[in-house]
Amino acid sequence: MHTTPRILTFVLTTLLSHGMFAAEPNYQGKTAAGWINQVVEDRKFDNSKAIEALREIGPNAVPPLVQLFNQIASWNEERARQTNGGAFDDKWSYALPAFACRALEELGADAKDEIPHLIELTQKAKPPLVWPLRLKEVIKADRDDAALSQMLLKELQAADERLSQTDFRGPSDLFDYFRALGLVQAVGELRTNGTAMVPFLKKWMDDEKKGEWIQAHAAASLWRITGETNTTVPILFQYPKTGKYLAPVAAADVFGEMGPAARFAVPELTKALTFWRENGTNEARSRIMDFFAHGDVVPMDLHAARALWRIERKPDSILPLLTNNLVGSNGNLSREILEEIGPAEAFPTLFGDLKNSYTYDERIILAIGKMGETARPAMPYLRLAMRKKSELMCVRLAAAEALLNIEPVHEPVLPELIEWLKTGGVYTRVRSAELLGRMGSAAKEAVPALKPLLDNENPRIRAGVADALKKIESAAAK
Repeated sequence: MHTTPRILTFVLTTLLSHGMFAAEPNYQGKTAAGWINQVVEDRKFDNSKAIEALREIGPNAVPPLVQLFNQIASWNEERARQTNGGAFDDKWSYALPAFACRALEELGADAKDEIPHLIELTQKAKPPLVWPLRLKEVIKADRDDAALSQMLLKELQAADERLSQTDFRGPSDLFDYFRALGLVQAVGELRTNGTAMVPFLKKWMDDEKKGEWIQAHAAASLWRITGETNTTVPILFQYPKTGKYLAPVAAADVFGEMGPAARFAVPELTKALTFWRENGTNEARSRIMDFFAHGDVVPMDLHAARALWRIERKPDSILPLLTNNLVGSNGNLSREILEEIGPAEAFPTLFGDLKNSYTYDERIILAIGKMGETARPAMPYLRLAMRKKSELMCVRLAAAEALLNIEPVHEPVLPELIEWLKTGGVYTRVRSAELLGRMGSAAKEAVPALKPLLDNENPRIRAGVADALKKIESAAAK
């Protein structure tokens, strides 16, 4: 039988994507490349399943993800060349960049070595794309990396040069502006490791040509790095009164981080809870569109609510707002603030949301789990979430963790964790081992399932299992 090269290529690709070679780690029978290919080929595919798969596969998911980043950049550059810069494709210019950035954030420490390169790629891609990479979160997780600081300084210098040469008249100029805005928002998360950025931040804070969004975030980042208030706070204080869109958000976040020292801002922040005046009119505008910097809606009212809580510690005025925003695009931020407020005031709201959920939300479960004994009424619902096989593993693990937070030796958790040790990927096994270690001697039944994993090829699994065994055995010896 004659076999064409095309057929051989198809067969090899299929074998590789389904992990048919023993050396290639996979999840549910598919390699990382296979999951990514499914996202690329099938627009209707549930990308959250691929995200979970990449997280379970762990470090071996990083190379194909980097390849996807490069493919996206190359596709858009070639398409722009063919169409004289006028191309936009919903899949390659928006959906796939969003998937790639989210996957990178989820892989976290496993992708640490590639983060500087990928941030640089998102900044330099031509045509300039809207990469919804949450730079602040990535930097926060790796702020001690000297290579990351140097790369960000270089990108800040390049952005300064680009902005000095533009008149903001074309789409490319606007993309450059928003990429620079994303950088200046993020570098403050370097904190004291960002001192090299200070000259640029001071320059941008004072440069009216940069616009109030960049000026406000330059002041915010400068405050986070230096703690200096004499120049930064007066600039930020003007924005809740007169600024638009992102400038007041930057100010509210800084005032919240300042805590009680920012009591001077309470009157303006309180006004922002109920409406947002755009032009001195009575037009309500509490939802601020910011697709370029965050890929989502930035709710000024919720940022103001969080700031007020951190300054005054009075929940009554903000709880109705948080409750109303639990459903929809602002749900994550609402839940974060409720978690910060604490069990006594926040539990009824979160518990109500948990009871009424058809599919469970990981963040609600984690928030409830941190409320200790107060959250005991939620335990039946948490057990349901833990055992629901149709839920993502991150949700089921969050439910197991929440149950152990409420009751440190909650026996129904044990068989689930043992099963996940046997069947899970990297993420599930590491998290299961961690939870078993927390259970101490009560988890001695898990020892036979833990010991074989001491020889696993993944160092994170080996380390997590060794730590769990040590905790279980030392607790049993007491």
